[in-house]
Amino acid sequence: MPAPGYAEATLKVALVAAILAILAKIFFIVITLKLIYIMQISIYKQHQLYDINMYK
Repeated sequence: MPAPGYAEATLKVALVAAILAILAKIFFIVITLKLIYIMQISIYKQHQLYDINMYK
């Protein structure tokens, strides 16, 4: 027989682990989107510079 409160404790640990996993995924997605956004802006700026140089 497991000690009383053992099941509750493991449930709490599992819940915390699940919450941390979800937060980690959200954090990863946010960072990925920010990196994509920054890269798009830098590519866009490079294209603008390229266009300006072409029309000179």
